[in-house]
Amino acid sequence: MSIKLDWEIDGQVQSGIGEDPTASRKRRVRAMRLILFLLTVGVIVIGGFIFIDQRLNRLSGQLEIELRDTVNAEVTAIRLGDWEAYRKLQRSAARTWEDEQRANFQMYQDLFIKGHQVQLNGRILDLVIDNNVPRARVHVEEIIDGIAYTRIWFYWRYSEDEDRDGQIDGWRHTRPDYTFWGDAKTLNGQHATITYREVDARVAHDLMTYLDQMVELACSTRDCTNLPRLRADISPEGYGGIMWSPADKNLLLIPSPYVVRARSDMPFSPEMQAQVAGLLAGWFR
Repeated sequence: MSIKLDWEIDGQVQSGIGEDPTASRKRRVRAMRLILFLLTVGVIVIGGFIFIDQRLNRLSGQLEIELRDTVNAEVTAIRLGDWEAYRKLQRSAARTWEDEQRANFQMYQDLFIKGHQVQLNGRILDLVIDNNVPRARVHVEEIIDGIAYTRIWFYWRYSEDEDRDGQIDGWRHTRPDYTFWGDAKTLNGQHATITYREVDARVAHDLMTYLDQMVELACSTRDCTNLPRLRADISPEGYGGIMWSPADKNLLLIPSPYVVRARSDMPFSPEMQAQVAGLLAGWFR
């Protein structure tokens, strides 16, 4: 009978003394199999994500190509004065949409007839596709008498074959979708706070600069210690014109200029500036 010291026992455990070699080998094999299994699953999962991502990118790219072709066909129909070709690219559940687009089409034809310099080349300034719907918002450039404007057109992709030509109808120009005007944002300046949505970002920043300058100018000749903070809201719907809110005398209501067309270089146009200046003149009194 012998007594083993603690450090002798620890040494035997660490060196594997007393462990069955066969059991040890099986344990290592099981560990290796588990590692290989996990690596295989990881490779499959990563490969699946890559495949799906590439597939979605290809699909998104194809949708964009089809959308650009539709916009180009629509603009070409306007240039050629081909109402029927233009009409076929329109679609809406609202019966008034075709009448509205006929008036829009005729507006361009009148510009041509009256000798205005109109350039409609279908240049797309910005394009956003919502693949979940799918719907799209397209910023289209048009140049009239040397001034570049931006118009925003909305499209919906239809999967049925309504005209029965053997092909899905694809992208069609639809009524404005103001739920697809971008995320709501807030801009805080020195003297004003402006709420707006993504499409109107340029308008909001130009308006902020203008409001701060106007307040600074007015306060250079009067005491503005108790002047309330100005607020403004820019929206594509609900406002018939630039005005003070009936419920808040410090809140300016600004309709988005992109609802019709906005100057590309100056969406907060001189005409809008003049209207805001007139309202501010009364506000400072």
